[in-house]
Amino acid sequence: MIAMAISCNPSLLIADEPTTALDVTVQATILDLLRELRDRRGMSMIFITHDLSIIAEIADTVAVMYQGKIVECGSVWQIYSNPQHPYTKGLLTCRPQPTRRLRYLPTISDFMEVTTTPAGELIIREKSLDVNQALRMNAEVSEADSDRAWVNCSSRLRSFPCETCRLGFRCAGCLGRLSAI
Repeated sequence: MIAMAISCNPSLLIADEPTTALDVTVQATILDLLRELRDRRGMSMIFITHDLSIIAEIADTVAVMYQGKIVECGSVWQIYSNPQHPYTKGLLTCRPQPTRRLRYLPTISDFMEVTTTPAGELIIREKSLDVNQALRMNAEVSEADSDRAWVNCSSRLRSFPCETCRLGFRCAGCLGRLSAI
């Protein structure tokens, strides 16, 4: 599919889950190819995926969608380091982190509550940390500011990128070092 799409030398490539169900080696090869094509041809890409590690690796700008609507948009760093929408916060919190021990794998509904008005308008509320206490095991919650907190298991997670990223290069490894919400 990708070969057919790029054979026409498009200025915009829309890739919908192009690496889903591929093993990591093939996935890395596809991502390298897409990056090379983007840079060499000056091609723009809309990359549709549910894989948060791929987003961090290939995207410059991220648009988070919930029920068919964009709920948050920003640079990769803005979205991953300071998510504003409850859905985005839930997505980022649900990703596995080796330093976090949980009783069960969290879902979005553990972090947000969705209701509908009589007019059909969605109301999304972020659940408090108290509601999510059941998720944590051997974790200490520390206040970052009035409406945010991070989970401190054995050592505090850093809320800044690794040395490589400070020099202007993004890496998927930084995602494990962002503050948990």
